[in-house]
Formats: sequence, C-alpha cells, structure tokens
Amino acid sequence: MTELIALSKEELAELIEKKVQEEVAKQLSMISIRDDETLLSIADVCDKYKISSTKFWRIRRDHKIPFQLVGKNPLFKIQDLEEFFHIP
Repeated sequence: MTELIALSKEELAELIEKKVQEEVAKQLSMISIRDDETLLSIADVCDKYKISSTKFWRIRRDHKIPFQLVGKNPLFKIQDLEEFFHIP
C-alpha cells in the first residue's frame, strides 16, 4: 500500500535545497580526497589572496591557472594558486 505525504511548496523547496547541498558537499569532499588537495571557489580565492573578482576573472580568462569544473563551478587547487602567486 502506498502512503501519500502532503508537503507545501516551501517545505518541498527546502527539502530539495537541503538534499542538493548535501550532494554537492559529498561530491566536493570526494574530489578533495581523490586529488589529496583542497579546492577553492572563486570567492574563496579572491578572499584568501586579496584580489578582486575582476582581476581573477582576467587570470582565468587568460588560462594562467588550471581549474576543475564541478557542475558549472570552477574550483582551483591551492597548490596551483600558490605556484601562480609565488607563495613558498
């Protein structure tokens, strides 16, 4: 016998958002474990290295730093960033 569950639109949206966030976090952790490196988002890179998003966009546009796409989000290895910014 099938049981019917009633949810409001808001409850359904919250449930979907929570599950998507959990799956994204799971995928990101798998990437970090597999590559044995930490990956940073564009916002994290700009904050950590104190550069504007425009300047970093130019660096990306010119293919000066490699990145990995997770969904539509480019992520950057700390090792690659430190080499580019000449950080020992």
